[in-house]
Amino acid sequence: MIQFLLFLLVIFVIFFFWSISWFYRDPVRHPPEQDNIIVSPADGKISRIQRYQRGTIPSMVKDGKIFSIDEIEKAGLMRDDYYLVSIVMSPLDVHINRAPISGQVVFLEKRIGELVTMRQPIFEFVNERVLTVLENETHRVGVIQIAAPVASSIKCFVKFRDTVDMGHKLGSILLGSQVNLIIPLRRSIRLTARLGSKVKAGETILAEIKAGEEVSDEEIEKIEGKMNVQSKGLSRVLQAFYLGNLWFTSLWLRLAHWLWKSG
Repeated sequence: MIQFLLFLLVIFVIFFFWSISWFYRDPVRHPPEQDNIIVSPADGKISRIQRYQRGTIPSMVKDGKIFSIDEIEKAGLMRDDYYLVSIVMSPLDVHINRAPISGQVVFLEKRIGELVTMRQPIFEFVNERVLTVLENETHRVGVIQIAAPVASSIKCFVKFRDTVDMGHKLGSILLGSQVNLIIPLRRSIRLTARLGSKVKAGETILAEIKAGEEVSDEEIEKIEGKMNVQSKGLSRVLQAFYLGNLWFTSLWLRLAHWLWKSG
């Protein structure tokens, strides 16, 4: 009996450490050798491309209260009209987030938040998030990392005033979560991002800066929209698997310790 319990314990421990190594994996990325581009800050699927007018803060009302991402005003991201591109990361995606452009970190702020699930629309307004703003000689973009309930925290790898190259690691979030990218809407910036498309941090080009060329209103309207790309069933299974491994490993360690002490 003891041998069988120890065998099960070993199996759970192996799966537990496998899941930890899977969620912490950090593959090498090779940013495109091009100028005047903006790459994806996260792995995942694009769930939203939304245009906001200058001075407008993304917000929503719930139970008579207004919730917003008001730090983008302080960060100087509302000087022009802008795009907000949302990238949903499933537990299967790499959770290292990277710089979409080369530049200097001119703003960095972390907001401690709640533990609302990603399936609630208020998720991105109340959960823990980190806003990192990068600026170079041509433009300023913002990366908003948003933690999911199971993740509960975001790790930052950069500091205020750091200078980074495109594809440099900005931070990480575990398990299912979301990253929003804020791009100024200028006539010379053409979005290559498309709803539902799969992207890779530091490699997939989301926008190109075409000097001397202008993007028409019709082209801008074509790429806007929202869609649900969250793999609900898969996310639930993998999160349950991860937490179940943790719980069962702890349980079996206690049981094995009790059996060992009792002879």
